[in-house]
Order: sequence, then C-alpha cells, then structure tokens
Amino acid sequence: MLIPPYAKHDELLYLDSDVLCIGFTTDEAFAFGQYADAQGRICRIARAIMQEVIEQPALYKDMILAKGVELLIEIRRLERPHSHYTTKNFEYIINYIAQNYHEKLMLKDMAQQMHISYDYFQHRFKEIVGESPQQFLVRKRVEAAEGLLADGTLSCTEIAYQCGFSNSAQFSAIFKREKGITPRQYQQAGKVR
Repeated sequence: MLIPPYAKHDELLYLDSDVLCIGFTTDEAFAFGQYADAQGRICRIARAIMQEVIEQPALYKDMILAKGVELLIEIRRLERPHSHYTTKNFEYIINYIAQNYHEKLMLKDMAQQMHISYDYFQHRFKEIVGESPQQFLVRKRVEAAEGLLADGTLSCTEIAYQCGFSNSAQFSAIFKREKGITPRQYQQAGKVR
C-alpha cells in the first residue's frame, strides 16, 4: 500500500503476519493504492532493507538507497497495468456478465482478477456502461425474465432460478422495483395481449 504523507489511514494486522513500513520521498508521481505482488518481489526487497537496518554492515546506507530505488522501480512496474484501464480492458467482463447473468456471479472476484479495487472497478464500469456492475447484472436478469414471462410456459419460480435470482421472492421484489409490476402481473398482461 502506498500512502501519501499526512493521509489518515488504518491498518488491520493479523496475528500471524508482519507489517513492514518503509518511508521514502520521490519526485515521481505514483497512483496510490494496493498492488498485487504475486511473486513476492516487493516483500523480498522490503525484507532486504529491514535486514540492512538491523545488521548495519559496511555501506549499509548505500545499500538501503539502492534497495529503495529497486523498490520504486518494482512499484512502478506493478502500477503500470493498473493505471490505464480502458474500455477494451472491461469488454471481456461486460460480455461475461451479459452472457452469464444466470450464474451466481461474484463481482468483487472479477475486480480482484483484474488486480484493481472493487471501488475502482465499480467506478470505471459505470463510466463505460452507464450503470454500476450490480445494476447491469440486475438489468440483464430482468430482461431475460421478461422474455420468459412473455413466453408463458414457465412458472415464476422456474424463471427466477433460470435468470440467476436467489429465490422467487427476490425475483418478484426486484422485478417489481425495476418494472413497476410483479412478474405475475407482467405475465398476465402478456396473455391479455
């Protein structure tokens, strides 16, 4: 986590973990946030810096500076893919949701797979699509339900499960909120036409 000077923040420490804090200044502009360090490179550099501070061998201050530069380079390397998410980067996710609306989709997991925060994922998704990921998912489910209700061959409960709703009560509540009428009313109105 890169934290700018004077920023209010909090840390959650688990009993079986360590928090290494390294302060530095640079003229470089970095995007602040969390970065996925799957290979553990940043952790190795931080531990090497800590070891230099503890042991203080000859030229340890020079080694700390060198490791600090290495740390900045590694952070910049990790930052690059996250800082320029374009519409194209989200096309796969948008299409995936549109085609798999009937599945139990974990939107937070999608953000995690992209190595971005869920807040940023929601913000960028809304910029591109015009609605939040959750609203988009609900709209796709309701649109699918409309088609099945108009067909008239399935019960509301069957439609609820086929469209990815947890149960018929959730389906009914969301459908009514989105369309202004219950699924049964929608289905009956289609039969009258």
